Amino acid sequence: SNPWLVWELFAYYGYDFWLTKSGYQLHQELPKAFPVALLEDMITMCEVEICKEAKTIMQLEPRYLRFSPLNSDISSVLNGLDESRLRVRYSQVLDHSLDEIRFNWAILKKFNDCLV
Repeated sequence: SNPWLVWELFAYYGYDFWLTKSGYQLHQELPKAFPVALLEDMITMCEVEICKEAKTIMQLEPRYLRFSPLNSDISSVLNGLDESRLRVRYSQVLDHSLDEIRFNWAILKKFNDCLV
């Protein structure tokens, strides 16, 4: 009867507002880290396609990575990118699940934060 309890339950199991898996519990097996070449493709995709080469690239939170299979203007309204267009250049990255991409972006972001 309490909507907040429902959202807390979703968050506990690692789901975000769009019901996309965006977190892990301690007992869950974590995704594998990408090889260096795949990380470089992911960085390029995030820098060029998502952040439009802005200097705010390392402020991009993993939970904001979202891709839409829709081939229409509504994908940008939903804070997503048209996956079919991205798949042409970044198919090896997009062959992985969204939670794997987010996980690897989080690792990369944490690594860079430690270097600064």
